[in-house]
Amino acid sequence: SGTNCWVGITPDTITQLARDLNFTYEYIEPADMAFGSFDHEEETWNGLIGDMLNQKTDMIAMDLSVSFERRVHIDFTVPFMDSGISLAVKGESGKENVFFFLSPFSKTIWMMIIIAVLVIALLQNFFSKVSPYGKYGRRVHAMQVCKCTECEERRAAILITETSQQSTGSCLVEKAEDDRRVADMSIYNALWVVGSGFVGHGSESLPTSPSGRFILFTWWFFVMIIASMYTANLTAFMTLDKIGMTVHTATDLLGQNKYSWGLLEG
Repeated sequence: SGTNCWVGITPDTITQLARDLNFTYEYIEPADMAFGSFDHEEETWNGLIGDMLNQKTDMIAMDLSVSFERRVHIDFTVPFMDSGISLAVKGESGKENVFFFLSPFSKTIWMMIIIAVLVIALLQNFFSKVSPYGKYGRRVHAMQVCKCTECEERRAAILITETSQQSTGSCLVEKAEDDRRVADMSIYNALWVVGSGFVGHGSESLPTSPSGRFILFTWWFFVMIIASMYTANLTAFMTLDKIGMTVHTATDLLGQNKYSWGLLEG
């Protein structure tokens, strides 16, 4: 009650109208402290609208939402405030989601990356075996071209060939087996080399064949692009704090069962 207990744009507007139109006024609060909703069973209004329709008040002075049902029974002034409907829901932060670091990429992308790691590792192992520069391939190549007596006898035991040349030096097979500069690119070592690229660390076991080095160089270039995209997406997820957010519109709210919602009566 009273006229000096209220402040804001609406009381200021009423004060100015009273000066311009020369009338007195008094603020009266509704008994039920409601804005005004229609009871379809009793066909009556409560709150501010009910008091005005029952001639308890002459005017409603507040920012009352305009609805079709209210416009049927009362008249509104020109709107002086426009406000949209906002939904405030509890987001799923990174601390609550243990696997938030997987959010930047979809499940399909992660599966393709795992498959790519396995394929590159198998290619590294394959090229290491078939290339004469690899650990295994070097031994095989040495066994085929070495002219020492032991290697000639070994090949003669498998294939009947004419051996007219004698040993011209030390055994190339022994040199290939003793050469520790060439790492054995096994499946385990190949997986280690390929996987270490994601964290920016190299490995002691590196391919020596040109084909294996070209494959590894291509893989490192691919890892650089994937790491840049992952860093950018993870930063965006953590900055915008939209991890796990599934409600963006009123339609999304109606079609989900994770969040409970309701309407304020009146």
